[in-house]
Amino acid sequence: MRSLPRPTARVRAVTQLCTSTLQNTDLSARIATILDTLEAGEADYESRGTRAELFQVPETARVGTVSRDEMQTLYTTKLSRRREPARAIYDAIMASPKYGKCPLCAERLVSTLDHYLPQTAHALFVITPLNLIPACSDCNKAKAAKQAASAHEQTLHPYFDDVDGEVWLSAKVVEDVAPVLVFAVDPPDTWSHITRDRVRAHFQMFGLRRLYAMKASQDLVQSRDYLVRLTDSAGPDGVREFLQEQAVSRGAVEKNSWQAAMYRALSRSRWFWEGGLRGIDS
Repeated sequence: MRSLPRPTARVRAVTQLCTSTLQNTDLSARIATILDTLEAGEADYESRGTRAELFQVPETARVGTVSRDEMQTLYTTKLSRRREPARAIYDAIMASPKYGKCPLCAERLVSTLDHYLPQTAHALFVITPLNLIPACSDCNKAKAAKQAASAHEQTLHPYFDDVDGEVWLSAKVVEDVAPVLVFAVDPPDTWSHITRDRVRAHFQMFGLRRLYAMKASQDLVQSRDYLVRLTDSAGPDGVREFLQEQAVSRGAVEKNSWQAAMYRALSRSRWFWEGGLRGIDS
């Protein structure tokens, strides 16, 4: 998971932009009466998000006289629709991740916005920017309308959680005919039990074990020829030094990238750099 700066747009401004081209005057008038409610909800969301207590937010089927369906229509026809004034805010949130990569998996490209608290259960936050996370379609589908029932089950929130200060992603080399990387969450002992469980919940929810293993397999196949040639010219010690350098280099950019975890594991596997690498499937 990669942390992101919180959106600068606030729900009052977003709502006013959405209603600025709304043809339904009755709905527009009713939405005008809930601006304070939306704003109060946003403040509560930010407070709970800071304390990792979003699982406690009560569900809402409507906001004042505005139904959940009407709030969702506002999202689909005004906030996310191209050429609408509010679309600029949608685009700004979509463009916020570095390199355009999904902050939930840190690998695939952003293609949509995910409602952290599902819009089907939280009418109050359908168009609240703090609840809108740029995501790839796979992560968006994996989460769907799932919602945590406890603090331990909450997936990480890019606007409120930053877990990349320390290494928590590990990998292990399965020493078989062909080397295989298995990824796991190995959080520091200094973390709270809740933070540890949340990282594990996030890892499981978005299928990161399988995704990272697939990426690692592809990387190994692409590196095989070079590693074999390096073995022939510099011997196992030369390969080990290369793997260590790669681990340091990748980890300097992102401590918990699958690449950094992979090279850390490979550099520790004597079996791999003493000949196991020759079994990499081509």
